[in-house]
Amino acid sequence: MSIPKSKHRIEILDGFRTIAILSVILFHFLSRYANMGYYPYGIKYDFFSYGSLGVHFFFIISGFVISFTLENTSTFVDFWKRRFIRLYPSMIIASVLIFLFMSLFDKKRLFENAHELKNFIPSISFLPPAIFKNLASSEWTKNLNYLNLSFWSLWPEIQFYFVSSILYFFSKEKFIRNLSITAIVIMFMYLLSTQLGFLNHKYTVFVKIFTFAFSVGRYISYFILGALFFELFKRKQSNEVSSPRINIAFFCFIVIHFSITTNHNIATILVNIGMLILFGLFIYYPKYIRFLENKYVIEIGLSSYFLYLIHEPIGVMLINGYAKYFQPFEFLFIILLITALCIVSVLYYKKIEKKLTKLLYLYFF
Repeated sequence: MSIPKSKHRIEILDGFRTIAILSVILFHFLSRYANMGYYPYGIKYDFFSYGSLGVHFFFIISGFVISFTLENTSTFVDFWKRRFIRLYPSMIIASVLIFLFMSLFDKKRLFENAHELKNFIPSISFLPPAIFKNLASSEWTKNLNYLNLSFWSLWPEIQFYFVSSILYFFSKEKFIRNLSITAIVIMFMYLLSTQLGFLNHKYTVFVKIFTFAFSVGRYISYFILGALFFELFKRKQSNEVSSPRINIAFFCFIVIHFSITTNHNIATILVNIGMLILFGLFIYYPKYIRFLENKYVIEIGLSSYFLYLIHEPIGVMLINGYAKYFQPFEFLFIILLITALCIVSVLYYKKIEKKLTKLLYLYFF
């Protein structure tokens, strides 16, 4: 059972992406560097410290979308071709853009990582810099990092793609069951590895590598909730009674999720509840969030990947250099900057990414 293949995009998910990316941008532009002297306005607008949870909202969206993509992909290899086309060209272009932009204009070297050519290695490989440091500890790898620290979220994504694609093409009929069981095992292994890191110093390098191998365990409940939402969505679209097994799995992961990932922080719990409510409305009461299908909201969502990749170092550097000229109305500069970055990303999506995607699909398929 699958939803019609003619429906290539679910527009409201692009609206969700817009919520997620704007939350992350506001976090980076108003809160992330509030105590580091990067903002001319200091802590004046530090109201978005939980905007970083927009990344976690992306993880739920990804769990939903990857489940959808797997159901509409014929082979394991085809799935990874699609992921490569979706992720890699924009990552290369964004990395080059960040390096050139910061090399030319970041005279204060606010983002030192963006000035180092060697940082292309972890950036375009999607691998955590710490893996390279542990595999080859040297002076050269000591300061290895992403060109943009926001790139960290691509590694959990890649790990989830790997796990879910193997399980799906191993057994499509038992995919959700196998994915749920595997997720619980991964979470356990991750928690175990973090404890081993404190308890055993003799094998520190091996423990760290083990930890990185299961690092998706820290976030996998978000992805699984997205996959379970997709199962609920399919059944709703087909007017089929929801499966008791799916309901039980969903309830169990809700409990596990709030027990492990929210650190019992009230604000974090409320934001997570908000994410789940949005998905619940999308599946069962979509009329209440139709505003997320607005043309401009969707366009930002469509271009959110590239916007996510470039906004932090470029945006914060521009804030550091030019927001002071708008005092005491610095927030106006923030609005103009976010608008400009959104326009650039939408234009990139329409004029470059879509054409590149089409060419690569012709080549690979």
